[in-house]
Formats: sequence, C-alpha cells, structure tokens
Amino acid sequence: MLLSIFLLAIAGYAALLFFMSLKNYNLTFGRPVAAIMLGISILSLGFSFELLAESRFWLDVWSFISQIGYAVLLFSLAGILYSYHMGACPRERWKIASFALVPVSMLIMIATDPWHGLYYSSVEVKAFQGSTYLALEPSLGFMAVAAYAIILLIILLILLVRNIFGATQMNVRHMTTLAAAFLVALLISFITDSYTSTPSRLIEIVALAIVIYPIYAITFRGRINTWSLSFKEVLDLSSDIKIIIDTKQRIVYNNRQGQTFLDMNGDLSSISDEIAESFDAAAPYSKEIEIDMDPVRRTFNFESLPISSPSGVKQGLLITMKDITEKVAVRRSLEEVNEKIKLLSSISRHDMINQLTVISGLTYVLAGTAAGNEKAEGMVETINRATDAIHRQLMFMRDYEKIGLSHPEWMSIHDTAMSASQNYDLEGIDFELPEHDCEILADPLFEKVFINLMHNSIIHAQGLSRMTIELEREDEHLLIHYRDDGGGIPPEYRGSLFQKGKGRNTGLGLFLSKNILEITRMEISEEGVHGEGVDFIIKVPAGGYRC
Repeated sequence: MLLSIFLLAIAGYAALLFFMSLKNYNLTFGRPVAAIMLGISILSLGFSFELLAESRFWLDVWSFISQIGYAVLLFSLAGILYSYHMGACPRERWKIASFALVPVSMLIMIATDPWHGLYYSSVEVKAFQGSTYLALEPSLGFMAVAAYAIILLIILLILLVRNIFGATQMNVRHMTTLAAAFLVALLISFITDSYTSTPSRLIEIVALAIVIYPIYAITFRGRINTWSLSFKEVLDLSSDIKIIIDTKQRIVYNNRQGQTFLDMNGDLSSISDEIAESFDAAAPYSKEIEIDMDPVRRTFNFESLPISSPSGVKQGLLITMKDITEKVAVRRSLEEVNEKIKLLSSISRHDMINQLTVISGLTYVLAGTAAGNEKAEGMVETINRATDAIHRQLMFMRDYEKIGLSHPEWMSIHDTAMSASQNYDLEGIDFELPEHDCEILADPLFEKVFINLMHNSIIHAQGLSRMTIELEREDEHLLIHYRDDGGGIPPEYRGSLFQKGKGRNTGLGLFLSKNILEITRMEISEEGVHGEGVDFIIKVPAGGYRC
C-alpha cells in the first residue's frame, strides 16, 4: 500500500511538472520535454495501480498503461534528439509519425503478445511486499525496443558532451547537468532493461523522477541562457536573413527574417543561381545580388557556408543575406561624385599640360633670342624649372588619385622591378635582382615605388654603379631591400624623408610611394649609412606575400 502511495506521489509530481510545462509549450525543446513529464506520470500511475490490482485482468490493464508511459518516453527522446540537432521542434506530421513508429509498434506487440510471444517470453504473477505484479521475461521484441532506447540516449549524451567543450561559461554547468541526467537514465536502462522485476522497475521510476526536475528547470526556467545549445534562438535574433538548405535545395530551417523573405518571394527561385554556384564552390561563397521585392528592387550581400558531416560529406548550406540597399545607394552616389571629380581633374590637368606645352615652346624660342644675355638666360632657365615642377606636380596628382581605386593584386617582385627598370637607361649600372622570387599583395601602382626609388638613385646618387633588390625573412614578415652604392641620405633629410614637399626636389616621389604601400599595410623605411648608399626597406606583413 505504502509503495503504491509513493508511486502515486511521483505520478502527481511528474503530472504537475507537465502542466507547468504547458505554459511555455512552444519553446525549442518544450514539447518533447513536456512529453517526458507526461510519460513518467503515466508510467508511475500505471505501476502503482498494478501493485494494487487483485485480479489478472486488472494486472494486465494497469501493466499496459505503464507500458504506454514507456512509449511516451521513447517518443519524447526521439523528439528531443531531433530538436537538439535541428534547433526546432518537428512540426511536419510525417516526422512526428516517424518518431511514434517504434513506440506504437511496441504497444501493438504488447497487446498481441499472448498470440505470438514476440515481446515477452513468459508472463507470471508474483508477489512483492504484500502486492502482486506481473513478472515479464523479455523476448526479441523487448530487446529491440530496449536497444532503440539505449541508442537514442547514447547519441543524445554524445551530442551534449561534445558541446560542453567550447561552450560559453554560462552554459557549461547546464550542459553538464543535462549530460549527467541523461547518463543516469542511460545507466538505469542498461541495468533494468534486461529484466522487469518490481524492484528494478521501482528503481527506474525513482531515478527518472530525480532527473526530470533539472531537465524541466533548464528547459522552462533557463530559456535562451540555458538552451543556447540550439542555434534557433540565436539566429532568430539576427537582422539578417538566415536559411539552411539541404543538398536537394529543400529548406531545413529559416529564421524570422528568412520567413519574411520567403513570404514575399514565395520560394528560393530568386537566388537559385547563387545556390547552384555555392554548391559548386569549394570554399565559402559571397556575391552582391539584386532582387525585385515589390514595390522596390533591393540589394543583398549573399553569403553561403557549406555544412559538412565530420567525414567531409557536404550536407547543405547556411545562407546569409544582408540587406545593403541603403549602403549601396550611398556607395553609388559617392562613386558618381568621384567620377565627376575625376573627370573635372582630368580635363583640368589636360588643359594645364597643354598650356605648359605652349609655355615650353615659347621659352625654347626665347632661349634662342636670349643667347649671350646672362640675365635673360637666367630668367628662361627659371621658367623652364618652374614648368618642369608644375608638370611633375600634375603627374603626381594623376598618380595619387589612382591609389586604392583598384583591388590589390598578387605581383611578382622580380617582374615588377624589371618593368620599372625599363624606364631608365642603366648603361654602366649593375642592376641585381633576388635569386628567388616572391609575390606580394599590392596596389597595382606598386611599380611606381621602384620607379621612384630608381629615379632618386639615378638623379641624386654620386658615383652610382650598382642597384640591388634583396629579400629577407624577419619573423612572419618579408623584407624587401632596395640598395645602391651612392652617397646615401644626408642626416638633415632623414627625419622628413617621406613627408610631402620635403626632400631635394619636389618631395613627392617617396610620399607617393609610402601611400601606395600603406594600401596593403606595408611599411617603408630607410636604414642606409650616409656615405655608403641607401637601404630602403619595405616591410610586407604576414599573409601579404607568398614565396
């Protein structure tokens, strides 16, 4: 009698948790966890009345009801595993029906067991502590169902343990608690599923009653802080469209923004080309796309990440689409303004060069008439220097406005230096290149750096006979040395070497070179010895070169 009352108390406790669970039934794990509470309540209720029954008929009835509780537990375990893996409770009827297949088959085998004996090999009425119960010896059907339950528990336990490592600090203790709860259930199943005596069933029910509270508390009280094992709640917070598809381009999951997108477009046909290209791509795929979404045409940054099994088999795609319509509109406005500025600059520069050509022509004529007049010759020379300086300033403006307009490219140091050297007559000068070539990621104007360095050597280096380019590794960086055997940099110029307008001439060449290099995070410095020659060092960051 006392044993039955104890079991009824457990049934009431589990039923209370079940009804409390109904308030938050729509949480990610709400339905299958609530089903666990219901299953334990039915199991305890059926077994308590089985111990109170006096006739064989009622023993069979209450025993079958307790087996219904086991069936509900099996159903809920499959539901939890699915929800944990997919991040959402199953809603399709065929999926729910598939979870019920084994439990329903189990109940059918139990109900028809007297005719075939597939579930129990023998059924006897026995006594325990003044109560009667059915002693059931398992058969093949029972063993198959027990194996199914144990497999579900093992898979769920593996998933929990795997996610403990690398979890946020907030969730480690919750996942550890869940893992411990399911481990207890698994151990009890191993111990008790081999036979069905009253003591073993009692131990099983008590153990389940102990572990259901932490499962209930973590599911319905912790909410997102504890069940962030699921990606669903996290992705629903995103303002971007998130859609997961399988290899047959069927939608497995979409967040709230994704549902809004699907409601407006009906399906994925508007991004079918990008999906096909994503599956063909060996790496993450990214593309800017435009989609007609009544009443406007919107621009999205489409990104896809392949989802693969641990063995490397591609299972689907995670698609992220960020609405960048406003950003693109601003970018295009800026591009239009820049194009107008560039056009104005180009026209103005062209007109000024034409006028300089006229001035150069007139000074050439004046130089002939001023021959023998030192004062007039000096004035003509001053005009020539001024026009040359203006021309160099205009060329600098042309080059400077091109910096950063094109995407960086992988450029061969050897080929770029050779191309730069073609701009000068190097007769009598040894030009040495590194034995082993490397490529660097640089702005397409990178050749201008070598052109400027060589120009400075040819113009300023006294007794120039050698120019060399050498490569050196320093930790994770690549150092490109440009050296000559001229007089080097005078001390008074060293501090302002790369500043605009400083230096012996226009002071623009090294300033332009520094800005070109900074586009791809390269640095330039000069560490030569005055009197021995220059040593310009270009420092290429890790990831910016390949040798």
